[in-house]
Amino acid sequence: MTVLFSGQLCLFEFKLVELTSADHALEQIKDMGCVDRCRARGDPIHLSGVACSKTSRNIVGFEVETRPISNGFGRSAA
Repeated sequence: MTVLFSGQLCLFEFKLVELTSADHALEQIKDMGCVDRCRARGDPIHLSGVACSKTSRNIVGFEVETRPISNGFGRSAA
């Protein structure tokens, strides 16, 4: 799921904890190339891997990583 809010781009991947973990969800966002496709916007990108439990029907864990703003030339803005 992708959410653009107040100049911030948030990418979410949800996984069932019984099958995998939150860090696996975060790795999947990176492996799918979502970050590269969104980088051209020039907005800060926040990656969120969320682990949900099928039995308790709640979020049981999450991992978050923030990528710096890119200036469009493959370098981070300083």
